[in-house]
Amino acid sequence: MMGLNAARSETPPRQAVLTTTREWVDDATLREGWRQFTRQVRKDVAPESCYAWFREWTTGRADGVRRTHYHSIWSHLDDDQGQAVASISRDVWSRIAGAYSEKAHGAKPIWDAGGLARYVAGLAGHHLKAGQAPPPGWLGRRFGTSRGFYATPAADLRKEATAAVRDERLRHHLERAMADDDAIPDQLPAAIWDDVLTDRLEAARARPPVQVVRVDPATWLR
Repeated sequence: MMGLNAARSETPPRQAVLTTTREWVDDATLREGWRQFTRQVRKDVAPESCYAWFREWTTGRADGVRRTHYHSIWSHLDDDQGQAVASISRDVWSRIAGAYSEKAHGAKPIWDAGGLARYVAGLAGHHLKAGQAPPPGWLGRRFGTSRGFYATPAADLRKEATAAVRDERLRHHLERAMADDDAIPDQLPAAIWDDVLTDRLEAARARPPVQVVRVDPATWLR
């Protein structure tokens, strides 16, 4: 979704900002801190800026404390403005949660939609690790966007992104199957390989989706 949105937006996200808080800050304080942070960014840096945020936790291996932190991506910011946003982040969270480290509040540029997609994919990979998972029993949001962040409706982007991921997985599966297919000669020219792969991909897309049928367990022994 992030990559598709960036490719279609006239002002895609160009800055990635890291924000660190503390594990013991309650969610209400975190929400208030984020509101103060974004309000000051729009007041002092870029009134039209939009953002998406991703929340995760440190492993706590250094001192046993699992600190929660945010990664965010911002539009309408140049490099200097990105650093200004990181400075505001440090000021707000230092006041609210004692998170004052300059290293923990930094910004770096994102050059294109591909770079953004790789950055977000890396975040998603972190989020799936047990060490970055929420503490046991925690309930809350780990992702959000500001109003106006998406260039097209989020539902449409989600549908397209789901289809793109499905096609990528299907292509990978077909490539492996074709490599093991005795009917396809070794050292097939790349252009012909692509044509065969495309034909098989189109045929696979045309198949009806799998349907899940619920069966009454009482009928299993009949």
